[in-house]
Amino acid sequence: MYKLERFAVAGNEDGIVLVVTLGAMSRVGQHKHAVLARVAVALTPGAFDRSGDRVGAQDLSEKAGNGGSPWKD
Repeated sequence: MYKLERFAVAGNEDGIVLVVTLGAMSRVGQHKHAVLARVAVALTPGAFDRSGDRVGAQDLSEKAGNGGSPWKD
């Protein structure tokens, strides 16, 4: 089972977007958990986040919503 925990988005005025998704994968009946990270880079003319606002290069830690660390709540 794969569950998406959170994601962060960053970009700049030239439309370079960095999307980071963090999730946790576990097997039923076992106590082992693995943390997965996926990074996708897209070159688009006009970068926008999921709320429709233009994304700035400094926004990665702000979009994570937890002080810049993707590992804490």
